[in-house]
Amino acid sequence: MNAITVDIVPVSALSADDKAAWLAMRAQNPALYSPYFHIDYTALVAQLRDDVFVLVARDTSGPCAFLPFQGGNAFAVPVGAPMTDYHGFITQTESELDFDNLLRKAGLGAFHFSAMIDSPTAQRHGQHQLQAAMIALPQG
Repeated sequence: MNAITVDIVPVSALSADDKAAWLAMRAQNPALYSPYFHIDYTALVAQLRDDVFVLVARDTSGPCAFLPFQGGNAFAVPVGAPMTDYHGFITQTESELDFDNLLRKAGLGAFHFSAMIDSPTAQRHGQHQLQAAMIALPQG
């Protein structure tokens, strides 16, 4: 695996390439169907709050993961919390990134969430693991 760098930036500082990568990952990964994973949701909340940031992980080929959050270094929560009830890293479907390492590299002391996309990181660090029902409405 390539060396990974991690930056924390305001959503307004994302480049056109970053935004395109975010949208491509979301389109490719069915687990990211929720509007909470859309870049526009993060941008809208950032217009109302001054503590909205994006963890951007990059390898030698470009952006490989995004984690929008609000808060500071010591304590971060999903953008729009507590309304946002489904969260996680924005990545390709079969990502093998070490999310723990990305959070450490970013200097985030804690990331509190109520529900996260199923991942090894969520399974290792969640206080409780419950199954949840989801309804797919592809035709609206």
